[in-house]
Amino acid sequence: MWRRLLLALAIVAGTVVLHPDPAQACSCAPLTTGQRMGSSAVVFTGTVTRLDAPVELFSPDFPNVFTFHVDHAYKGAPTAALEVTSHTQGPACGMRFEPGSRWLIFARSEDGSLETGLCSGNVPIAKGGKPLTAGDLPAGKDAALIAALGPARQVAVSPPEPAVVSRRLPPGLLLGVAGVVGLIALVSWGTYRRSRSRTTR
Repeated sequence: MWRRLLLALAIVAGTVVLHPDPAQACSCAPLTTGQRMGSSAVVFTGTVTRLDAPVELFSPDFPNVFTFHVDHAYKGAPTAALEVTSHTQGPACGMRFEPGSRWLIFARSEDGSLETGLCSGNVPIAKGGKPLTAGDLPAGKDAALIAALGPARQVAVSPPEPAVVSRRLPPGLLLGVAGVVGLIALVSWGTYRRSRSRTTR
């Protein structure tokens, strides 16, 4: 009986934390830079100094959290150290920014946090800390992009810190593990009580 109960709880816990999204494709509407700016809460250039990534095997629904060292802002009032999230799954329009790389980021506000993705219009740019120029853009991007951004406002003065990568367990997994550990303790206690009652008879 106890073994069946333990197996049932393990299955339930696994169902809670292992729930990948159904297969889907990321489809982006063609937008101008002005339209992307209009739908963004903040637009900035910055270098990735930290990546907090979930254990992907257990957390397909939990985002990556990127910390950017913001050097210049084009919209909004970002702080020098700014957290932006993005889905871990590419088919769900998630985007990964390698620590140490510098980007032009368009981020929208979602439930009190900033979020971005493949459809946001983010552009990898040359490393540095000066206002964006045509020479910072990758092939295929021209100065019209910079003109559409408008004037740059300096945010950070100092250079970015060395990049850091960390892994975190999602809350759902922690709760599932805690439940299984608690049941194991309960089963062990019940087994101990039964063995004690037999020996005292």
